[in-house]
Amino acid sequence: MKKNIFLLALIFFILGAIRAQYVTPNTGMKYSFNELVTNSSGAVVKEGVFFVIKNDVTISPLDSLVVTEDISVKIFADKILTINGAYWEVTPPTQATFTHYATGEYYATIRVEEGSFVRLNKTTFTYGSGIRVINADFEMDDCTMNYHNYSSQASGAISTTTGKVTVNNSTFKNNVRSAFNSGANTQCTFEITNCYLENNVTENSNRPQINIGPCKTGEVSKIVNNTIIGNRESTMVGGISTSSLLGVFTASFIEGNLVKDNRYGITLTGSNINSTIKGNILQDNNTQNSPNLGGSGINITASSGNVHAIITGNIISGNLWGITLVGNTSTFATGPTANIGNISVPENDPEYNIGKNIFFNNGNEGELYDLYNNNPNDIMAQNNNWGVPEQTEELIRTVIRDKFNNPNYGTVTYMPPYILPEVCDPITNLSVSYTVGCKAELTWEASGENPFNIYRDGDLIAEKEMATYFTDEDFDQTLPHTWAVTVVCPEPAGESEPVEKILSYCSGCPSVTGASVVVTCVSAHISWTSVSGAIGYKVLSGGELLAIVAATEIMLTGLFEDGVSYTWEIVTVCGGADSSPVCATGIAHCEGIRNTETNTFTILPNPAQSGDITIKAGADFNTVEVLNLLGQTVISQQVFGTEVKLDVSYLNNGIYFVRITSEKGDCVKKFVKKER
Repeated sequence: MKKNIFLLALIFFILGAIRAQYVTPNTGMKYSFNELVTNSSGAVVKEGVFFVIKNDVTISPLDSLVVTEDISVKIFADKILTINGAYWEVTPPTQATFTHYATGEYYATIRVEEGSFVRLNKTTFTYGSGIRVINADFEMDDCTMNYHNYSSQASGAISTTTGKVTVNNSTFKNNVRSAFNSGANTQCTFEITNCYLENNVTENSNRPQINIGPCKTGEVSKIVNNTIIGNRESTMVGGISTSSLLGVFTASFIEGNLVKDNRYGITLTGSNINSTIKGNILQDNNTQNSPNLGGSGINITASSGNVHAIITGNIISGNLWGITLVGNTSTFATGPTANIGNISVPENDPEYNIGKNIFFNNGNEGELYDLYNNNPNDIMAQNNNWGVPEQTEELIRTVIRDKFNNPNYGTVTYMPPYILPEVCDPITNLSVSYTVGCKAELTWEASGENPFNIYRDGDLIAEKEMATYFTDEDFDQTLPHTWAVTVVCPEPAGESEPVEKILSYCSGCPSVTGASVVVTCVSAHISWTSVSGAIGYKVLSGGELLAIVAATEIMLTGLFEDGVSYTWEIVTVCGGADSSPVCATGIAHCEGIRNTETNTFTILPNPAQSGDITIKAGADFNTVEVLNLLGQTVISQQVFGTEVKLDVSYLNNGIYFVRITSEKGDCVKKFVKKER
C-alpha cells in the first residue's frame, strides 16, 4: 500500500513538473510576451507592468519570440529561457529589461541552441547567469549586461561553444566572470566593437575580461574600438586574451582598444594563432605588481611555436613589461614570431610594417623593459619610439632584452627608431548635430593612430577615445554649447589645438533635409527627406502655417507668376519643441498654362455666400475643378460647353481655386467662400 502511494505521488510530481514548463508547439507561430501569457498555462504571467517567467520556457525551432515594444521581464531563480533553434528578436523603441524576480537571486542561463538566430537591441540583462550561445548566430547592439553570475552552462556574461557572436555599442560591468568567454578548443567567431567593459571578473580569478578561443575556419575574430577598464583591487584579472591550446587555428584582429588597469593588457597563448594588434592604448596594466606572473602590455606565449603577430601603432605605457615574447624556455628551440616594425623592405612587401609603437614608463624593480624577447626567434622592431630620453642606439639598448643579454634569445633589430613629431596635427571635418532626444553626435577625421579628448564648454567629458565619433547626452538642452575635439599625441607634441563647433539649444527635433519645390503658375509641389522619429511636418509661407502633414510631400494650389521665385518653410514636428525651419525655394514656370489673370472665364458670385456659383468661359472647356489651399480637389465635374453651375454650399469658408481645362490648356482663378 505504501509503495502504491509512493508511486502515485511520484507520478503526480512528474506530471506537475511537465505542466510547469512550457514548450511552444513548433507550429510556426510568432510569440510576443502577451501571447506567452495567454498560451503558457502559467509559465509566463503578468504582474502589474512586469512579465514574469515562473517556469522554464522553450521556444521551438519553427516558432519565434519577437519583442518590439518596451517591456520589463522578471525571471524566477534558476528558471531557464531556451531558444531552441528558433528566431529571437528584442528590438524595443526605447528599452527592454530582463532581470531577477527577487533580490539576491539569479535567474538561470539563457540558452541559445544550435541553429538559432538572435537579434537584441536596446535590451538590459541583469542578475542572471549569462547567455550561452551554442552554434548559433547571435547579434547584440546597444545592450547592457551587468551583475551576472556564472553557471555550469555559462562561465561568462556571454559564453559560447561554436557559432558567431556580434556585439556592438554595448556595456558589460560588474559580472562575476568574463564579459565574453569561449573555449580554447572550440571555434566561435567574435566581433566585439565599440563596447564598454569595466570591473568584470569580480570574483578576482585568473581570467581576462575578454577571453576568446579559436574562430571559425576562414574567419577572423575582431575586437575593435572597445574600452576595457579593470578594478585595481582585482589583481588577477586581465584585459584581452586569445588562445588556442589544442592547435585549432585562429586569427584575430585587435585594434583601437583602450585597455587599462588590468593585470595584463593583451595576451596570445597557445599555437596556430595569427593576430594583428594595432592602434591600441595599453596603459597601467600592472595591478598584480608581480613581474614573474604577468603585467605585460602585450604578451605572446607560444612554447611550440606557430604563432605570429603584427604589432603596429600601439601606445604601451605604465605596464610592468612593454611587450614580452615567450617561447620554450627549456630548450629554446621554438617560440612565437612577431613583426613589431619592418621598414627595411619595400612598402608593397607583405613583411612591411610601419611600426610606430610608442613605449614609455614600462618597467619593474627599478628597470625599464619595453621589449623582452625570451624566445629564440629574431624580431624586427624598427621605427618605434622607445621609452628613453633620446632615441639613440645606446639608450634604446637599455630597454630591450635579446641575444645581447642572453645567447638563447633571438636578436631584436630596433634601429632606426621613430622620432615623435613636435607638433600634433588637429582633427579635420568636425561635425556636431542633434538627434531626436537631444543627443549630440560628433564625427571627425584624423590621420594617425592617436587618441582623442572631447570637451564640452571647455570641460573634458571623454578622455583618450579611439573612435572618430562620440555621442554626448548629459547636458542642458535649453542652452547653446560648444564641443571641441583634440588629438592626444605623445610628448613632445602633446595635445593638439582644439577644433570647435557651436550648436544652439536643442529642440529635440532634427530639421528635414533635401527640401525642394517645383512651381508652376497654378501649383507648387514641395518634397523633403523623412526624419526618424518625426510625427509630422509643418508647411509655412512667410511664417504663416499652411498645413501639417504626415507625408514628406505636399501639393499647394495658387496663382504664381511666371519667372518669380517663391519660398516655403518646412518644420519637423517631434512631439516636443519643433525643429528649425528649412526653406524650399523654386521659380515658377508656366509652360502650357495660360495667364490666369486675363478674363478667360468668370466666377459669379465671388465671394460666394451659399448655393451655386456660375462659371462661364469664352470657349468650350472639358473639366472644372475646385481645389483648396493644399491642392486637394474638393469638386470635380465634366463639362461640355462654355458654362457650368457648381453647388458650393457645403464648402467651408475660405479661399479656393477654380481650374478649367480645355484643349488649349488650363486656366485658374481664385474665389472666396464666405457665408454671412
